[in-house]
Amino acid sequence: MSIAFYFPEEFNTYIISRSLNISKPNDIVKKIEEIDNIYLYLGKGDPFLIFSQGKKHIKISNLDINTENIVEKVKTIEKKWRFYLLLFYEGYTWGGK
Repeated sequence: MSIAFYFPEEFNTYIISRSLNISKPNDIVKKIEEIDNIYLYLGKGDPFLIFSQGKKHIKISNLDINTENIVEKVKTIEKKWRFYLLLFYEGYTWGGK
């Protein structure tokens, strides 16, 4: 399970790093000053982030983030999406469309 965030404008990496309580944000800023998307891995094992700007990427591990609430929200969204997809598909095939 994972989540990808894409931004219409570039964000300052330092500000995002500080807001996520990432230790040593200056080390990240030295590699990527601004980002246009974030990938958050929520699968088995420890969660991690990937900050990206175009073809530049940096992986951030050892996060101090509680992901339980995020995982539950994503599971709820997936269940609702599957339900609505099933309703649409059944209506489409049985409704003669």
